[in-house]
Amino acid sequence: MASPPNKWNRLRVLLALSDPDPIEAHVSLDADPLDREAGLEILGTILSRAASLRLHTYNYRLGPPSVDDWFCISSVLCKPAPFLKTLLLHRYECLTPICRDADADVLRMPLNPSILAGQPSDLRTCCLRGVILPVGGCPAFSMLTTFDYHRVDRRLRSTHLLDVLRNMPRLKILGLSLARFKDDRATKKRPFEHHSLTRISTRTVRRGMPKVGPRLLPFLAQLGVPTLSAFDLGYSEVDWDAIMKYAGRPVTLRVSADRWGEIFDMVIEPHCQLWLRSHCDSYDLGGFPASLFARLASIIIHESIWDVDRVPPSAPVLLRLQVVFHHGPVTPNYSGLAGGWPRSAWHCPQLECVEFSFARSGEARKAAFLPRVPVAADSEAVHDDCTGHGTIALSDISAFIRTAVRFDAPRLRMVRLYGVSAVVDPDPAAEFIALHDMTDSIETFTCVSPESSGMFDFYNAFTVPPAEIFDPSVPSLNMPGM
Repeated sequence: MASPPNKWNRLRVLLALSDPDPIEAHVSLDADPLDREAGLEILGTILSRAASLRLHTYNYRLGPPSVDDWFCISSVLCKPAPFLKTLLLHRYECLTPICRDADADVLRMPLNPSILAGQPSDLRTCCLRGVILPVGGCPAFSMLTTFDYHRVDRRLRSTHLLDVLRNMPRLKILGLSLARFKDDRATKKRPFEHHSLTRISTRTVRRGMPKVGPRLLPFLAQLGVPTLSAFDLGYSEVDWDAIMKYAGRPVTLRVSADRWGEIFDMVIEPHCQLWLRSHCDSYDLGGFPASLFARLASIIIHESIWDVDRVPPSAPVLLRLQVVFHHGPVTPNYSGLAGGWPRSAWHCPQLECVEFSFARSGEARKAAFLPRVPVAADSEAVHDDCTGHGTIALSDISAFIRTAVRFDAPRLRMVRLYGVSAVVDPDPAAEFIALHDMTDSIETFTCVSPESSGMFDFYNAFTVPPAEIFDPSVPSLNMPGM
C-alpha cells in the first residue's frame, strides 16, 4: 500500500462526496506496514458504506498477508457493514511448497467469527477464497442465500461442509472449489435435510478427480438437490467405467470440443450433472464403451465426434440425436455431412428425432438445472441469442438418415434444423419431399438450438466461482485493474 500520500486524500474526498449513498468497492490491499494504518482507515470507511465489496489481500510476493497484517485486517472486518449485500473476500495463497510452509501460520488462522460485527444485515451473497471458516460458522453469514467457498488448499471434509450447511439455514446455492475431499462422517447414513438448499456447483482442479469424485459425488447425492460437478482431467483420458461406477449412467450426453480439449457434459438422473474436460483429443463416438449408451435417451455431439473409425455400440433407448456444426469467422458456414459408417449404420432402435444445428464460439455454457425463469410466449425469441447463418443440403440430411443411423420405426417422428438460413440443393422442393418421406414432421429455425449454446467454450466453467453458474450475482475473482 506504499503510494503517494495524496492517493488516500483523493479517496477520502470521493467517499465524502458520495456520502451517504451506498457504494460498490473493489479493493486490492497490499499489506505494507509502512502504509498500513492509512489503508486500514480507508477500508473501515468503505466497509461502513459498501453495498458490494470485493477485497483481495496479499503481500508483495502475492502470498497471504503476515499473521500481524491479517490480524489488523480482520479487526477492521469485524466492524459493522449495515449496507453490505455482496462480499468477496480473497486471501491470496502461494501454491509452491516453500511458500506454503512459510505461510502456514496465517493460512491456518480461521476467519474471525465476529466478522461484520456478527450482524447479517442485508448480506445475502458471499464468496470466500483462501480462508477457513471457523467451526460453528459466522453469525454474519447466517442469512446467506448464495455462498461460494474455496477453503485453504481446496481441501474439504464432509464435516466441514455439513457445518457450513447447519450454520446457513437459508442457503439456496452453494459453490465449492476442490482439490481433495474426504467423507469423515462416523456414519454414512443420509445427512440432515436442508430445507432451503436448491443447487450445488463444484469445481475440481486438474488431476483431482480420482481423489475427489468417488468420495464427493455419492455424498452430494445424499443431499438430494441438483448438483453440477466440473472436473478438469488435464491430459488424462476419461475412465468411463470408474465414473459410471460412482456417478451412474447418463441419460443425456453432450460431446464437444473447445480450444483446450474434449468436453463431456453428462446428465445423470435424477439430480447429477458432470462436466468433464480432457486435453486428450483421441475420442470419437465409436470408441466409447457400450455401458455409456445403456440408458442414454439424448445425445448432442460436435460434428468432429461423428467422424469415427468404428461403429458405436447400440443405443437401445436413444430417442434423440443432435449433430452440431461449428461456424465462425474462419470456419465455413456450409456443412457437408458424412454419408455413413465404414461398415454399417449406428443401431438406435427407439430413435424418434434427428436434429442438426449450427453454433458459434463465445457463448457461456448453461447448466441443466438452472432455476426456472418465466418464459416469453415467443419461444424462438427466448433462445435466439445467436442467429445462425449456416447453409445445408437437404439431400445430405436424407442420406444421413438413410445410411448413418438404423431404427425400428418406418419413419422418424421429427427432423429439426437449427441456425439454417439457406439450402443449396439444385431442386430444394424435390429434396424436401424426399426428406418428408422419412419423417412425420420437419421443423426449421433461424435460431441455433438451445443445447448448442456454449458448445465450444467451457473456459468460464473452470475459471469463475462455481456458484456463479447458478447465480450471476456472485462477484468476479478479477482484481482491480486486471
